Amino acid sequence: MEVRFGERRLEIGGPYLGADLRESNDLLDDPSSLRVRLDQEGYLLLRGLQDPKKVSAARLAILERLAEEGLLDPASPVADGVIRRGSAWVRPRPCAVRKI
Repeated sequence: MEVRFGERRLEIGGPYLGADLRESNDLLDDPSSLRVRLDQEGYLLLRGLQDPKKVSAARLAILERLAEEGLLDPASPVADGVIRRGSAWVRPRPCAVRKI
């Protein structure tokens, strides 16, 4: 599966976005090094930067919106984020983005 980070396309499980993501917390006080790392890796993994409760709440809000759009499997809990078989992933409509 390929994902896009900014201008880069990376393959999950590939050499740059596999199970062993490179942490960048050691560079938090060095913005120029963070920019170099971002250019090299295509992402920055910064653990503990966001409040986990807020991240979970945002994730659930997004999943609930996807469920409303019929993109998630109705037989699975929304929080599991299981894609509905046969659903077509499309670019979000502007109204969907505003509601999240």
